[in-house]
Amino acid sequence: MLEKLRQIENRYSELESKLADPAYYSDPAVFTKLCREQGITVVLITHHMNEAEHADRVIVMNDGLVVMDGKPREVFTRKKELENIGLAVPDTVSLLFSLREAGMDVPVDAITVEECADVIAKNFT
Repeated sequence: MLEKLRQIENRYSELESKLADPAYYSDPAVFTKLCREQGITVVLITHHMNEAEHADRVIVMNDGLVVMDGKPREVFTRKKELENIGLAVPDTVSLLFSLREAGMDVPVDAITVEECADVIAKNFT
């Protein structure tokens, strides 16, 4: 039992030392990756959907009730529903919805910048 506690302590000490570096906590994607590598669950409460796009799971609440629960890719395609409760989708998803409304055949579930750029580029090749 004591050995298990030492392992846990060492794991958190390593995480703590990495978090002292601003590069780890200033970028949510880097922070999320680090926590995954360390096997640490993080509950991030935010109104900024660009931060939530890197999560494994997004739970959207409104007036104390869960109104959506799923993977970011699933939740963020529900743009109208999110807007109706005062939330926005990530910038990439917003751009893809605008392009689709303008007639471009693009999926609206490309949530990262890289994915978004790829689906837009495919329309020009």
